[in-house]
Amino acid sequence: MSFLVAEGRVSTLTIRPSGGRFEDSDPRKKPDASRPAATAKSLAGQWLAPKNGQSLELFANGTYRTGVGGAGRFTVEGDRLVFTGALSAWDQGRATLSQPDVLEFYWTNAEGFKNYFAFLRVVDKPAK
Repeated sequence: MSFLVAEGRVSTLTIRPSGGRFEDSDPRKKPDASRPAATAKSLAGQWLAPKNGQSLELFANGTYRTGVGGAGRFTVEGDRLVFTGALSAWDQGRATLSQPDVLEFYWTNAEGFKNYFAFLRVVDKPAK
């Protein structure tokens, strides 16, 4: 993303597609049976970015809302999630569920800079 400023105002905003991180999956590869497949329902809940406190809420119906008002839909494809709406700007909305409770966005922008965002699932502790 780049922008031009003239007289203290943004005059042009340009968003260029970024390079993707995901390779085409091999249809012969078997899914990891040691971990149950993630679903929108299993991922539903509050997620937080530890570096900046940004929040993301995933809903069991496949929709999401960010803490700053962005929203959209998501689909689960194995250990990958694809987001539409506000989060589609990050690697075309593609994220990896790297651990059961870690959601990562990683991409290279048009200028060649690496970008990374991670969200951790907020787990409610049982009351004593």
